[in-house]
Amino acid sequence: MSSSYLPATTDSIAQALEASNRSDSISILYRVLDDPSSSPDALRIKEQAITNLSDYLREENRAQDLCNLLTVETLLFTDSQGKNCQNCQGNY
Repeated sequence: MSSSYLPATTDSIAQALEASNRSDSISILYRVLDDPSSSPDALRIKEQAITNLSDYLREENRAQDLCNLLTVETLLFTDSQGKNCQNCQGNY
């Protein structure tokens, strides 16, 4: 994975979907998750990145990476005290 992040935007998700191969798509989506932003919009985009990554990793039979992704997801959507982020609740 690259050390630089991509902004959590719909353009970054589109870039992942348009990538020439699945490996590039996976790399792009991981970089979206590395975006330090935690605004409600960024969290929605990161949620989409997690959904897409889950699909790609499952299709590639990458069980350990999928397991690790679930750990990242848990950390992403909880605050420092382990409570669910209010930004992520019920606004769907």
